[in-house]
Amino acid sequence: MERILFIDIASEPGYYIMERKSGSVKVIGTGNFSCTKDYDISFPEIPANIDVFYLSLPLSALNCRIIELPFSDKEKILSILPFEVDNIILNGAESVIFDSIKLEDNKGKNRILAVYIKKSILNRILDRLKTFNIDPKIATSLELNGIAKDFNAEKLLSPPEMKPEERINTALKEIKDNTINLRRGDFSYVKDIERIRKAAAWTKMLFSAVLIFLAASLFLKTASVKKESLSIQKEINSAYSEVFPKDKKTNAGPYLLKLRIKELKDKEDQLIGISPLNLLLKLAETGKGNAIYNEIGMEKGRVTLKGEAASYGDIQKIKEDIGAFLNEVNITDSKTSTQGKIIFTISAKEKKP
Repeated sequence: MERILFIDIASEPGYYIMERKSGSVKVIGTGNFSCTKDYDISFPEIPANIDVFYLSLPLSALNCRIIELPFSDKEKILSILPFEVDNIILNGAESVIFDSIKLEDNKGKNRILAVYIKKSILNRILDRLKTFNIDPKIATSLELNGIAKDFNAEKLLSPPEMKPEERINTALKEIKDNTINLRRGDFSYVKDIERIRKAAAWTKMLFSAVLIFLAASLFLKTASVKKESLSIQKEINSAYSEVFPKDKKTNAGPYLLKLRIKELKDKEDQLIGISPLNLLLKLAETGKGNAIYNEIGMEKGRVTLKGEAASYGDIQKIKEDIGAFLNEVNITDSKTSTQGKIIFTISAKEKKP
């Protein structure tokens, strides 16, 4: 169960205590706080045991512009917005934080509502909330939620009044799918970054534990039975050769495997969420006898495989096998070599748990 505090800066500032359990969210309490026109915020008391905070900014603190663009991709829109509105913003686009809302299409063009707030205003609000140990994960606007669904430019100038019950119901919708989020750039929610750093630390510890376990296991077996040690090394060399067929030093599999893992450790920020050892073992089972992998790349949740196979049918079979443990598997390139082999490239994304 997760306890949420939704802070609503409005003409009558209030907050809503919510609980999220098994995917559903319900309101279990409400309260009030004070907020002046220059956002001097004060709480008589803060509810206890809150896991995450949400913030609704008043429409009066925001600025909006309607623009038309030939594309609808959110990331592209956010990257081009500063250039589109730079000349109409006092002190330029660098002085504000942007987000966007997609409106209805207009004759093949995408109508976009650009929403922005002065950094100085957002910084004042967040700093004031921080004095009460409040760090909102999302900074949205309840008024924009209703305006965006049935958009009319006049509503931006004279927004319809929202009754208390309507504000609470809209807040519940924002928890599930926020209309905007102005916690971007310099104002990004830092706890998410801290969580990623902790995940990276655990990944590093896992790598170290695996290496220690492998080294200890190999040492004990070598000390007890030399013949068994040679047999184990032969199996490791064979497995390594299957995964990395172009590496000619196949008689040093254990050491080369450590080097491969070290390379992965050096990229641990890009490999959070991927289990390299798991992936290598699974890939070794695909394409046996039909194909070999010449290169395996893993970066930011995406896996790239380069290799060669006897036929296009074999490549299709490999794609199907990989689909069992990876998502969005695609054959991005294939061509025939001078030896008659089919050289291929397959890309995929890690499968989320």
